[in-house]
Amino acid sequence: MVRRRSELAAVLDRIRDAVELTVKAYYDQDAVLSEIVAGNPTIRRLQASTRALAGDAGYYERIRLGELVAKAVGSQRERDAAALVDRLRSGALDVEVTAEVPERMVTKAAFLVPRNAVDKFRDRVDELAAEQAGRMSVTLVGPLPPYSFVALTRAEGAAV
Repeated sequence: MVRRRSELAAVLDRIRDAVELTVKAYYDQDAVLSEIVAGNPTIRRLQASTRALAGDAGYYERIRLGELVAKAVGSQRERDAAALVDRLRSGALDVEVTAEVPERMVTKAAFLVPRNAVDKFRDRVDELAAEQAGRMSVTLVGPLPPYSFVALTRAEGAAV
């Protein structure tokens, strides 16, 4: 235990007087799909042509349309997630972004925020949520203990 004292002390110093605030953002699927169709002429044309085809006649076109929409939504999600996290990053000491999120979710990110800056960070999230209203919902969970920011390396020879 003594040999890990400096590692533990460094972790505790890093999170001292800080809390974790988790931001979650979810798409309004109808709004984002409308945005995707409006902004992509290929998808718009394919959507119109598949509507005109009856039954099995448009089967492969509908598959292609679904693939194009899924790809466009994925790209939009990446852009929106990065923009959201970048916008809030300056109010935090550190950020941990969840790598894989459910389909409707834009992002889930934990922010390590100084305890005395929680209200200011909350105001920034509220402002972002108001800007995105109707397109996505943005929620804040916390303050929580900063568990996402505590990582210790496994001690050499330690039992599993």
